[in-house]
Amino acid sequence: YELERKAIWMRSWLNVGHVCELPEPGNFIRRELEFAKASVLIVRGKDGEIRAFHNTCTHRGTQLTDEACGKKNTFSCPYHMWTFGTDGALISAPDFERFYVEKKDCALKQVHCEVVGGYIFVNFAQQPKQTCREFFGPIADEMEKLPAARATHFTECTYEIAANWKTNFDNFQENYHLRF
Repeated sequence: YELERKAIWMRSWLNVGHVCELPEPGNFIRRELEFAKASVLIVRGKDGEIRAFHNTCTHRGTQLTDEACGKKNTFSCPYHMWTFGTDGALISAPDFERFYVEKKDCALKQVHCEVVGGYIFVNFAQQPKQTCREFFGPIADEMEKLPAARATHFTECTYEIAANWKTNFDNFQENYHLRF
């Protein structure tokens, strides 16, 4: 599992949501990604861009939110009230002048994030080998044409299956059931 985790899951583009979950600036969703040992905050910024960050304050590592979703203009650490914008920038921190660092160096740690066909993808690699669009190749353009790219509602079903992920993954290689 550890070899697969490092070689596949930590270096692949993975779907974590859909843009309809973030219709307006300030909307966010939180995803707990067990394989990555990470809590990820996916946010639509004031500029309309969707970004992903580790849900961890850069000061002492406290999670910024335990809410599954919502709308906020800022995210404040409950421990020392370091406050971050929807772009991940540190806005304020008590007694910050005593830290002798630049605010820009204390921004939230970003996770690579791209949107293709309305789906939000993240990649935990330090530097992905290719963009998400390059990963999907010509399929990316086809994804943009599908009704899912313009969906306005999202439903998620989660199943825990006592099986190796490859056994279950094989079942979803066809698109027969997608229209349902």
